[in-house]
This record gives sequence, structure tokens and C-alpha cells, in this order.
Amino acid sequence: MAFDLQLPNEATREEDDLTVLPRRPMEEVGEMDITPMIDITFLLLIFFIVAAKMADSGLASLPEARHGVGVPSQDCVVLTIALDGPQGARIYLGQGSAEVELTGGEEQQALAIEREIEAARNAGRHDVLIRADAAVMRRHVSRIDTAAARVDGISIYYAVLGKE
Repeated sequence: MAFDLQLPNEATREEDDLTVLPRRPMEEVGEMDITPMIDITFLLLIFFIVAAKMADSGLASLPEARHGVGVPSQDCVVLTIALDGPQGARIYLGQGSAEVELTGGEEQQALAIEREIEAARNAGRHDVLIRADAAVMRRHVSRIDTAAARVDGISIYYAVLGKE
């Protein structure tokens, strides 16, 4: 069996260049099924939602102080924040619940704190001690700190009251 090799001439080469092959229909093209990938994604999402530990951002775990100098409370304006239910707090001027409780809204409490600190600063006391129960949320301490910081020329100290 002999093969005869013929080279195409110029005319057939031009005709071949003009011929366009028809596209294959979409049914013949292999499509990727992404349904299993979506299923795995949802399973992983559900796993991480169930397995994740939700952190309670309301409570701060503060380490015990190793170094530092105590602030004498008789030379300071003392603001005590006591826990009042799971979300609330009571604010007292003085060492605890036997002292004057600040009532009213948050803005009224802030104004009363400013007046008290301003009077103490004019009397020569430049320190403010904010005492809080260990379970009091940070937002309450921050609110009192912001009100106290409105008065210039004072130093603010913090004390955490542990469980007794």
C-alpha cells in the first residue's frame, strides 16, 4: 500500500482559510456542576456558626495589679459604679451605696459629675477615683470617665471591686 503525498495548491489554501467551522452546541460542551461545592460551603458555614464560641464583649477580664501606688480616697473625688441588674448601673458620689446616688438621665449624671469635680478642683483636690464592681460593663465606666475628663487639670484613677 503506497501513499501518494500531494501538496495543496494556492487555490485550495485560500478556500481553507475562508471556511469557518460551525460551533458545537452547548449540550456537547462539558459544564461544571457547582451544586456539590455550594453544599460543602453551606455545611462549613453551619459548622463554624455552631462551633464558634460567642464572646461576651460586655465584661472585661482585668489582671490583678502587681505594681502601683494606692491613691488615698480622702484626697480624691470618688465615683462608685455599682451593678444594677444585668445591663444597668447605679452611680454614687462617694465610697458606696450609703453615699449620694446620682439619679436622672445620663446627661444629668454627667453634669452632676462635672460640677462635683469642678468644685473639688477649685478646693485643691485634683484626683478622681472611679470605683466599679467587677461585673459592671465597660460602657458604664467609659461614660463616667468621659464625663470626668471634661474637667481640665485632673488625674483619673480606676479601682475594680472584686467579688467579696
